[in-house]
Amino acid sequence: MANRLHARALADDLHEVASRLTYAFGSAYSAECNALFRVDHAIAARMPAGPGARWSS
Repeated sequence: MANRLHARALADDLHEVASRLTYAFGSAYSAECNALFRVDHAIAARMPAGPGARWSS
């Protein structure tokens, strides 16, 4: 899915979006404990469940 989104953004001349997508589907190190984690997994873990659910802060 990451490759499709990236290719679509480039095809639509949305280069900034394409660039930022590489961060959303990459890995990063935690500022708190320096552990490596997948950014997409961290986003999914914070997503609200069910209709009408709200994002946590």
